[in-house]
Amino acid sequence: MSQNSFTSNSSYKLYLLVLLVCSALLCAFVLLIGHINHLRHVHMPYEDIYQYQMEKIKNAGPTDTIFLGDSSLGNAINAALWSKLTKDNTMNLALTAGYGYEGAYVMLINALASNMHPKNVVIFFYPRQIMEGTSDLIFLESPALFGNPDVPLQRRLMLSWKMNMNIDSLVSNLRNLFKKKVVVKQNPEFTNDYMAQLPVERKDSKLAVTLREIEPKPVSPETILYLKKIYETCENNNLRCIYVHGPIIGSDCHAMDKVIETADMHMKQIGFEIVKGTPVCAPYSHMGDVPFHLRPEVKDLYTRKYYELIKPYWH
Repeated sequence: MSQNSFTSNSSYKLYLLVLLVCSALLCAFVLLIGHINHLRHVHMPYEDIYQYQMEKIKNAGPTDTIFLGDSSLGNAINAALWSKLTKDNTMNLALTAGYGYEGAYVMLINALASNMHPKNVVIFFYPRQIMEGTSDLIFLESPALFGNPDVPLQRRLMLSWKMNMNIDSLVSNLRNLFKKKVVVKQNPEFTNDYMAQLPVERKDSKLAVTLREIEPKPVSPETILYLKKIYETCENNNLRCIYVHGPIIGSDCHAMDKVIETADMHMKQIGFEIVKGTPVCAPYSHMGDVPFHLRPEVKDLYTRKYYELIKPYWH
């Protein structure tokens, strides 16, 4: 081997080593500033609703019934009206689909640790939630759960990587890092006990949302794990716990039949009692800002519809 070849080889290895070290340092830096901002409680996506519901739990007194679920619940059930219909003190603790079943589980264990002492638990999600996999938001927004030893270290590292290793998060984290004080919104927009919808205009009530038949995807083991955690928590605390499919808006309410069959199969295997007659089909004219939100004006209407369906399971 010539001297030139040896020198070239050594230089290549040196450059490669420098590149690897720099890459490792860069990744460590990005993760570090993300972690620092997390410790400083930097405002995160959808944190408004999480903090809003946690504050309700913190200040709540004895509560007979709690609803746990996603935004289809937040836009469909008026807890104040439900309380009047059932004569039971009721609280709607809806988060968003991004929190998944893990979010519902966190709300449940926090409610049980509070002064609420609920007797009835209604799990209420849009039918496709069973296929959505597991949530990242709840782990990163709930320090107690994120630091829970039951959550594997590998999962925590993957979540941190996913949330921080992208250009938007990097820019945001860098900006927040050099702020003397991170300002968190104190008064997010809430109406009728949930996040306000974006303003939209519907020109007419003609058929505009047509769903093609949706084939179910494999359900992740972690999704089943958190559904089991919810059910077992209900059982261990002598709670009446039922599962409800949120409303489907549009022309073809049967487009999700196979998805619903899959969800029902898993719920029954776990032990949940599923409310018959759900999901409720809603016309396009009742659609809110997105295809799975009901308009605020019809929230009471669907509270009554779901009350009639759930009422038989209360006795």
